[in-house]
Order: sequence, then C-alpha cells, then structure tokens
Amino acid sequence: MVQRLNWLVSGAIIFIIKLYQKFLSGKIKYRRCIYLQSCSNYALSEFRNSHNVFKSIIKIHHRYKNCKIRNIICKKSDICKKPDKWHVINGEGEVIHPNQLSSFTIESVREILYEKII
Repeated sequence: MVQRLNWLVSGAIIFIIKLYQKFLSGKIKYRRCIYLQSCSNYALSEFRNSHNVFKSIIKIHHRYKNCKIRNIICKKSDICKKPDKWHVINGEGEVIHPNQLSSFTIESVREILYEKII
C-alpha cells in the first residue's frame, strides 16, 4: 500500500516537472540553475530512483534552496579566468567546482571576474 502511494505521488510529481520543463523552463527571467544538471532534471532523477517520495522532496528542496551563488573564490586575480583556478560558493556555503556548474553559470562567473580584474 505504501509503495503504491509512493509510486502514485512520485508519478504525479514527475508529470508536473515534465510539464514545467516543456512549457516554462528557460522562459522565467533571471532564474537559471547554476548546476550542470538542472534542478528539474535532478528532481526527476531523484523521484525515479528513490523509494521514499518524502525524502526526495527534502533533498530537492535543499538543492533548490542552494541554487544561487553566494561568493566566488579566486586565489590570484591574474589567473581567475582559468576554470580550474576559481570556485563558486552556493547558498549553503558549500564549494562547487566549475566542472559541476552549467555553461551559462561559468560564462557569467567569467564575466564577473573579468569586470573585477579590469
């Protein structure tokens, strides 16, 4: 009974996420995921692979809450443009390496770093 309820709830949520991806994703101004795997794709994989829908919701909420850049760390200003020389700090204060970030975020960070260097 619990497994069936879990399957029904996660199936409904997956359907809603797919509708969001089809009709809204990318159309919301100033809201882009900083991670390489977008938050909606992360949510889909979490619901598909998890056996507990409530734990999945908590993980997804934690990820979404931290989907913002708090700070950019760079050791030396002359090497900041190289992708292996800087890191992003997310909303939780965790360090995110550039290989975990989306290409949009990497370009945005490079623009910010370039403006600070000049």
